[in-house]
Amino acid sequence: MNQLADWLGRTDTFSTAMAAYDKAAADFRTRHAASLRNARVGILAYYDPELSLVHDPVKLLPPQVFTDLGGQLATIKGRSGTDKVSLENLDLLDDLDAIFLLAPKADIGGLDSNKLWRRVPAVSRSRVVVADERTYYGSIYSATELVTQFDKLFSTLT
Repeated sequence: MNQLADWLGRTDTFSTAMAAYDKAAADFRTRHAASLRNARVGILAYYDPELSLVHDPVKLLPPQVFTDLGGQLATIKGRSGTDKVSLENLDLLDDLDAIFLLAPKADIGGLDSNKLWRRVPAVSRSRVVVADERTYYGSIYSATELVTQFDKLFSTLT
């Protein structure tokens, strides 16, 4: 990123954006230190009618940011990476304390009224944050927005 900023003559802009991310991340870690140690969090994407895990911190930005914040992605009964979770198998999510859900334009449509979805413990406890799927992409600005969204999620745990 530093090299790219240098090539583009945007070193100062990048440094400012990176400093804002670092500050937001540090503030998040301070505010949510206790929850970070214990919370079982899953990151999922919803594309009607299916859910997919977003647990690949090598290729995907949301889990990269989450692990950078000090979080550990929950193990979901043998599922990993970008495995699918059908609506018939939502019991796989029962052990999660909170769910970070990515959807097109942050719209989950009819999922919110689905009886199986509403029975997931994290959902019934209102420990779900829905974010725009476009935070999958981008760089430092998307990462900073993800910190804001994770802060909303962890605020539901206190």
